Amino acid sequence: MLFLVPVVSRAAGQGVYVDAAGGRHEWTITETHALLWNGEPFMPFGTWFVSHYLDTGREEQWAEDVAALELLIGKGITDFYFGWANRPPEMYQRLIDWFEAHGCTYGIIPARYDWDPLYGYKMSPQRHDLPAADPLRITGDSERLQLAGTAFVLVGQAGESLQAGAREAEAPGREIILSEELSACHGTLWCIRRVRVAGSNGFDWWSGFQRHTDNVISFLNALRTGPGLRLVIDPFFNEEGFYWGTENVIPDRAAYRDAFKGWLRERYPTVAALNEAWSVASDPLTSHEQAARLIPIVVGQRHGDVGYLLDPTSERVVHVDLHRSVVLLDLLEARDTLYARLHNEIADAIRARALNVPIVYKRVGWLWRGFVNRREQGGFDGLGLEVYKAGEAYDVPAATYASELRQSRRPMWYITTETNHAPQGERPAGLIGYPSRETLWADLDRQMALGVKGIYIFAAQPHNGRKIFEPEYDLLAVPEQYDWFAAYKQKVLAEAGGRIAHHPAAWFSFPVNSPDLVDSGDMTSSSVPIDAWRVPNQDRSWVWPTYHADAETDLLVTCLDTVPLNRRYGPELAAVLGRAKTRVLYAGLRPHRERVPGLDEFFTDTRRTEDGATYQILRPTDRCEILAKLRTGEVWALRADGLTIVARDGVLRQWVQGQSPPGLPLDRVFAP
Repeated sequence: MLFLVPVVSRAAGQGVYVDAAGGRHEWTITETHALLWNGEPFMPFGTWFVSHYLDTGREEQWAEDVAALELLIGKGITDFYFGWANRPPEMYQRLIDWFEAHGCTYGIIPARYDWDPLYGYKMSPQRHDLPAADPLRITGDSERLQLAGTAFVLVGQAGESLQAGAREAEAPGREIILSEELSACHGTLWCIRRVRVAGSNGFDWWSGFQRHTDNVISFLNALRTGPGLRLVIDPFFNEEGFYWGTENVIPDRAAYRDAFKGWLRERYPTVAALNEAWSVASDPLTSHEQAARLIPIVVGQRHGDVGYLLDPTSERVVHVDLHRSVVLLDLLEARDTLYARLHNEIADAIRARALNVPIVYKRVGWLWRGFVNRREQGGFDGLGLEVYKAGEAYDVPAATYASELRQSRRPMWYITTETNHAPQGERPAGLIGYPSRETLWADLDRQMALGVKGIYIFAAQPHNGRKIFEPEYDLLAVPEQYDWFAAYKQKVLAEAGGRIAHHPAAWFSFPVNSPDLVDSGDMTSSSVPIDAWRVPNQDRSWVWPTYHADAETDLLVTCLDTVPLNRRYGPELAAVLGRAKTRVLYAGLRPHRERVPGLDEFFTDTRRTEDGATYQILRPTDRCEILAKLRTGEVWALRADGLTIVARDGVLRQWVQGQSPPGLPLDRVFAP
């Protein structure tokens, strides 16, 4: 069979895996997100095998596991991954030996979890006008986010800080009653909660990182893996990340603060630059160490003009100008960038000290910096799409995670690690798996069209064991569905050359409007979309969000309509315009013009309202193509070489919603 293998032009993700018998296996990841194993494409079509033997530790369940596996390989399903249970290596080894004896490929989830709980400040400030009739009670908002403390600042009518401090709860989850003396004061009290994140995924990734890394490597080194091993999945925890209420939680432990201090020094080599970027209004910061320990009580523009950060060491309050400060953007970018570095570091450690195979993280939630690998060499190697949808609902998450891969600086593998038909609450009563072969094939085709190079279905669970996960997803309960899947596998592998080379076309929108900012006081553009979207043009072109203006794309869609966005992202946009290699489409108003030469000279300060919409009047030059005018004859859309400007408020929101403004055909706007 002839395979069309794409040329790898950037620094490649690659390695040599040496199996327990000394066999050497070279692997490389291509620009099209495919894995080449010993020079041949590896596209898995299999399942997460949920071993009840591993789950319960009971010997009698081994026979049930084997019966289920024999049924699967009899149908042609030979690609698996397994893990999850915190069991000794010898129990994992039993499954590995079975897979090797039967010619299967497999991946391992190294479930060796020993993390400390996560403590942090949830940047959702509460406001109390004083004096208050009742005692000031600070409570938690869920069992998952247990109240552990609070930080506060009392602001007088002139904006001065009257009192400030921090209090600890007597025990996690207990309410905190602020003193009667404080309740009787006059002014505005702002409070922020310190929380202990309980339950799944609520871990202090920084404090326990080295211990966890050593545990994982020790476990993997105790295994004897053969030529069937292909990958390691989720070496941190299953589906980890900052979500389920922790989107805007900033960790509050010494290990994290030390890492944050280092990030601040990278971003702002001098303290003067830090003070300027954060727009400190008075009493400037004196060190990066001081900045790293500040508690962000109010940092979002939606909460007013002035922000408050508490220094817990001195109980001094730092005031910032929220109209200009990038402090909120920095707090979240630093956390997520530092998290991505941990992803890279454990991947490097596993490959160097244990198993040199691709390291893949499962992806749920929305776009996130924590899963963008900005290293040119090394780090983690790919992402696993998790999607439980029906019809076109598959597309947005699949495209969003593909965007993370495109933002990475080295080629990355893209596979589906979990999928099944429709989420709970949306599937017909009694339906297990998919309603038909046609539905299964159509759903998997949507994922393949957006770039995945292999699919693991969720999940194969032995019939007679204890149900670990939702029984409606157990395709072994209706084993003919694995016949449908095996037929799909044969169909795709017969087309492997074209499938491996497939690289979905997409444009990018910059910067990302993240849900992390909402409860903190959103100061991003309300125009910028959160997820991937499709232009309502004739081709329904994809637009994927990106944190990085240097993402490789033919067209970058952007809107920087606040001062903080200008200050943070303006220089990146100016660099793209200066290179003149990427078309740029600016969609929206631009009330604060600075830092983007090549763009700002086309805008005037004049605004007009026509038919209920707000437009900003543009100043065309002789080299401009006029795209749209108001009835007054004033220009609001133009093209100048590779730059297109559509200066209408909310136009990007309209496009995301599948609409377009009158008088401006989208195929003309998005045309080369």
